[in-house]
Amino acid sequence: MKAAVSATREALASSFGDRCLAVYLMGSLARGGFSESVSDIDLGVVIAGPLEPSDSDRIALSAERGVAGDSVLLNAVSIFWGSVDSINGRGGGGRFPPFDRLDLLESAVLLHGRELREELVRPQQRELVVSSASFALQRLCSEASIENLGQLERIASGGLVSLTKTVLFAPRFVYLAQTG
Repeated sequence: MKAAVSATREALASSFGDRCLAVYLMGSLARGGFSESVSDIDLGVVIAGPLEPSDSDRIALSAERGVAGDSVLLNAVSIFWGSVDSINGRGGGGRFPPFDRLDLLESAVLLHGRELREELVRPQQRELVVSSASFALQRLCSEASIENLGQLERIASGGLVSLTKTVLFAPRFVYLAQTG
């Protein structure tokens, strides 16, 4: 995992050059509790704005380069990204949902660039609840998601990360709702 994290960090820094302001290690790798068989590799990237249409492709290519074509690892890499403005909700683009922004603010580890967390706005409880409900509806309640739940072989063939996400998303949301 360390090699994949390092290679992905290097790929992001190389791809964005001076626009790559910071790369953070997030999630269970930063907080502890990482399980190589079921955990994601979560990274946060802050890019100098304004965001460009090609930024999304650069993120995807950096992830691919970071895991050197290993499709199992690629499915386990989650890169959250945006500019300071887009992360703070003052512009479009990027991918940094409120829970991941909270994770960045509370427990991320800076891997590259300069510390930017003091420039980021902490998500409010309402934003966290609305975002979680929206995500849950899209992820758990769509016709495709419900149909997928009946295809056990397909779920299992996606690997342990896919399996645990499918099975544990709903209880995870209940737990977060109860504990905040």
